[in-house]
Amino acid sequence: MKHRLVVVIGASIVLGVLLLPGSGQAANAGEACQIAGSATITPGLTLKPHSGTVSFSGNLTNCHGSGKGITSGSVTGSASGLGSCEAGKSHLSATISWNNGTSSSVSGVLVSGPGPAITEGKVTSGALQGAPVIAIVAFQPAGGPTGATACNKSTGLTSVTFQGVTL
Repeated sequence: MKHRLVVVIGASIVLGVLLLPGSGQAANAGEACQIAGSATITPGLTLKPHSGTVSFSGNLTNCHGSGKGITSGSVTGSASGLGSCEAGKSHLSATISWNNGTSSSVSGVLVSGPGPAITEGKVTSGALQGAPVIAIVAFQPAGGPTGATACNKSTGLTSVTFQGVTL
């Protein structure tokens, strides 16, 4: 059975973050980045949907677009929702610390199912406040593809890595 890891992982809010300009902002005020990181899932994901939480962190690279001197950053956050190894929906919040000394608080919703997971949200405060956030997500079980067998165990899948690209 092929397992898809497309669930409660809140990290997707910044997996390839695309911060589009908000209303009243200049058209070039957005920021696009790539990201890689890891997430810890509690309780572990199984084939049966259940409530859970996710803690995540990652590094943003190759950022461009806002003209505010942002080229990289780091993100930490958490999410909670209902999910399994095959599908889910979670509400998340994250803080991005940018290389130029500013930060952004982000909130949004991740919906996943067959194929890539998609996150929609916005920057709620700090740098780029009001900008929409859109992300496409790719997950990998810790330990590589064979790590997906944890979905069949009572403890479930508890750790994933991620990387993403902007839309």
